[in-house]
Amino acid sequence: LAERIRRAVESTIIHFHNDAIAITVSIGVATLMNNEHSPDAMLRRADSNLYHAKQAGRNQVHATATSELDRNLTLL
Repeated sequence: LAERIRRAVESTIIHFHNDAIAITVSIGVATLMNNEHSPDAMLRRADSNLYHAKQAGRNQVHATATSELDRNLTLL
């Protein structure tokens, strides 16, 4: 989903007066783990992943895989 959003934003051109403005977005992704009872840790991971996406050159999606997340993705 995050990558689809990134591509949609990247392909959007904003027309303002006589200018065409290209925009991009960097996205940090995180999930709430089963053992977490508040979103605080998840938000810290998402923020850290956003920082990594920007440091890697911007216009990127960055997500940290965890063993639990990896298991869930394998089941899909």
